[in-house]
Amino acid sequence: MRMNWSVAFILFFILFTSLFSRSQLITDTAQTPVELVLYSLIDNNVSIFNVEYTGSSQAIGSFTAMNTNLGIEEGIVLTTGTVVSSENGPQGPNNAGGSGMDNGSEGSELLSNEVLDGLPTFNAAILEFDFISNTGKILLNYVFGSEEYPEFAPPNSSSFNDAFGFFITGPGIDGYYNMATIPGIDVPVSINNVNLISNSEYFVENGDGNTSPYNGSEEYIQYDGFTTKLKAEAMIEAGEIYHLTIAIADAGDASWDSGVFMEKNSLSASITDLENNNSKKLVQILDPIGRKTVFKPNTFLIYVYDDGSTDRIFSIEY
Repeated sequence: MRMNWSVAFILFFILFTSLFSRSQLITDTAQTPVELVLYSLIDNNVSIFNVEYTGSSQAIGSFTAMNTNLGIEEGIVLTTGTVVSSENGPQGPNNAGGSGMDNGSEGSELLSNEVLDGLPTFNAAILEFDFISNTGKILLNYVFGSEEYPEFAPPNSSSFNDAFGFFITGPGIDGYYNMATIPGIDVPVSINNVNLISNSEYFVENGDGNTSPYNGSEEYIQYDGFTTKLKAEAMIEAGEIYHLTIAIADAGDASWDSGVFMEKNSLSASITDLENNNSKKLVQILDPIGRKTVFKPNTFLIYVYDDGSTDRIFSIEY
């Protein structure tokens, strides 16, 4: 018996769309930290070098999250446990109230000192590198999520909440500057600071591991709560070398995972007034013989500012 070709086409179309439009968080640990930064994090106008990663190899990777409720479609993820697809990973559905694992990594002294008032940390994942921007502002889009929602969020605030941060050091910055702050106020993003009660406009409730529909569909990731997509930003000096440390760790104990998802190609530079740098604004880039050009890595360049001053820059790309 012959099958009607129109029926066959419809069946094929349904199968094809079901395979390629599936809502699911998918992670991959195949790329090295250098490859992740070069190909999955940075965008135009930024050169990076001296990439280092400290932590478990299963706590860092790339991800895609098409049609999920995460709010970012692809990028890099760091966790306090594992990114691998398992009962302890961040993949949905949200069918466990306290998912996570102790991956045996040491803690982060930086997070303990800068965020947690000396509280010990465990299972830290730390990605860091030097960078040069040809403009006066650096940007990074991200989502922070945790299994410690809602049990340890207000009104049940806890000092044992997992911590993360994007810390910049370099010219014009006193000590460590944490870019990961709540929009409009200089307060770090954390479980106690972004939740159903505090700054709730930046929070996404995602069940508790036992709640429908979150526990029945891979559209919902495993973490019980997470932020909306936020933008970290910092004013810097164009052409200078800065150091960025992206760190996340369990606090107080090694239980229950948290993760920070960074949007692909969102570590970028923005041309703005250099408010923290005598209001200088980059107006053009010249090559060594004075011809107008654009930013190029591994090249001597001359930066010209609106106050008539110049800088001679050699950018390095790792």
